[in-house]
Amino acid sequence: MSDEIIVGLMMVAASLVTLIINSILQIFRDNNASIEARRMKVLEYKIQAYRELYGDLLEYRAYFYSFVGQGNEFKECNEVEKFAPLESNQKLIEAYHKNILYMTDSLRTKIDDVITNGCTLNNLAIILCGGNDSDYFFANSVEENCEKMIKRVDLCTECIKEELNLE
Repeated sequence: MSDEIIVGLMMVAASLVTLIINSILQIFRDNNASIEARRMKVLEYKIQAYRELYGDLLEYRAYFYSFVGQGNEFKECNEVEKFAPLESNQKLIEAYHKNILYMTDSLRTKIDDVITNGCTLNNLAIILCGGNDSDYFFANSVEENCEKMIKRVDLCTECIKEELNLE
């Protein structure tokens, strides 16, 4: 064989090896790009879930805040007899279950605490609906329990901000 044919075959072989290596590298790049695109999509869903949950937590907090400051003439407050957090609790529970997939264990624990205590406050509202004079003690505990609930909700909103690196 002549030298020209050998050089030509070597050039063809080098081109084929280069093509194969580039194809393999492109497969890895495409795979990594696909993984990164999925991560970004999940992050987008998580941000949306946290945004929705954050808004629901603020509404929940506002409900309890409306029963705090009963003696303050400059603040409009709901009467203790109107304390009925069942609807607010249900809305928060629905938001929680809808977005639980994206929550960290820390946030899940904090929201579980809020929901558990919210359900306990449902019992307080049931007692107050009875309207007995012996329920005076329970009526006086509404504001204190609402303040505690506000603090629990604030812990949840702070946790969301931390997880999204907003603070």
